[in-house]
Amino acid sequence: MRIARWLIGALASLSAVAWAADPMSPGSETRWRCWYHQPADEEPVIACRLLQVGTAGVDPATLAGLPPMVRRIRGDPASLLDEVVVIPLHAPPIEMRLAARLASSVMCGRTPACSVDFGG
Repeated sequence: MRIARWLIGALASLSAVAWAADPMSPGSETRWRCWYHQPADEEPVIACRLLQVGTAGVDPATLAGLPPMVRRIRGDPASLLDEVVVIPLHAPPIEMRLAARLASSVMCGRTPACSVDFGG
């Protein structure tokens, strides 16, 4: 029992270290962390930061016709490593579930190897 607890603790530590690894070391998917933010006397926004760069490439044909910033987000997320990407909102969201969906739509679109962790 004692060895099992130690083994579980060791595995949990290893997974935590792997999760907190350098975001530039490619993982299986691109991961973003997004949150709702409304600075004083400013318009509300959804702010996003890159957590992990994925190894899966994006088909350039899927990026055609998108605004330059969205092409950069999906085609070259590593270039945004130290930046906060801001999605402007016209009003505070009534439903945070829909704000999370908006963040996922902007940051990942239909890319299967991409995810957004949305929090407060």
